[in-house]
Amino acid sequence: MHPSLHSLLVLLLCAACTTESELERANRDVEAHLAKVRAGNQRRQDPEPQQEPQQPERTGPKIDQIQPVVGGRRPYRGGRIPLGVAVEAGIGSVAIDVPGTQLDDRVATTQLRVGIDGSPGAKSGAGMQVRIVSSDDDLFAGQRINDGVQPCPADASVLGLGAFPHLRFEGTAASLPFVTRLGLAVDQFQLDHHRADVDRSWLTLGARLQTEPRYELTASEDGSLELFGRLGGQLGYGRFAEDYGVGQGDDWMPQLGLDAGLGLRWRSERWSAGLGYEYGRSWFGATDTSLFGERSSLGLEHQALFVVGGVRF
Repeated sequence: MHPSLHSLLVLLLCAACTTESELERANRDVEAHLAKVRAGNQRRQDPEPQQEPQQPERTGPKIDQIQPVVGGRRPYRGGRIPLGVAVEAGIGSVAIDVPGTQLDDRVATTQLRVGIDGSPGAKSGAGMQVRIVSSDDDLFAGQRINDGVQPCPADASVLGLGAFPHLRFEGTAASLPFVTRLGLAVDQFQLDHHRADVDRSWLTLGARLQTEPRYELTASEDGSLELFGRLGGQLGYGRFAEDYGVGQGDDWMPQLGLDAGLGLRWRSERWSAGLGYEYGRSWFGATDTSLFGERSSLGLEHQALFVVGGVRF
């Protein structure tokens, strides 16, 4: 072969080898680039799923471990407000003095008082007292009054009603425990002259303060025996009204009341029982009406011996 031809073939062969190597390298670069593009498209089409937040592990019983309710509804376990109830029942008398008249007499009475205290074991709380006093119709027996037309027998009966909603405070003074009550006093006192058909009433509203100190005489595991006192006072204002066969009248007047008592009581954690004595006086201010006339005041005195019993719920 001619040397120049041989050289030419060698050059062509080298060029072909070089071209083939460059083509293969370029092809690999293209395929790698296409692989990256396809991988990016796949990630955009199929995003990675987000992990759900882990729920806290339950510490209570599982649903198959809960016992079924037996016997209907589940019992109610709400709070219960403790109450203390005291009942006093007694016999006594009421005396009435009307200045400027012969109406001055005393009559036997029966008395009932009911007291309710909320949270009796606490240092303070709310309470209510209700009182009823009544008598037979022989007050002013043998005396006479005017019924608006003529003199008639003055025989009368007494009815007294009272309500005392209050706040209660417990404390100690001079080593003696005591209970103080402060609130409103609503009282109505009524005279019914049934034979003369004359009805007179005094209705008042005011403030009342009552304190009850006690002194422990003996104590044991079952309870204690104690001496208790009672002091009370009230100041109010109200209306006097009279109603009779041929007319009626009314007027306004102030009222002042004072009372005191002493008793002996046995008390345990839940029960209490005892007896006591109470004395009190009330004064009603001047009034001026057509039948009763102009009166400077009316005096009312009451006393009673009573038994008392109480329970705490």
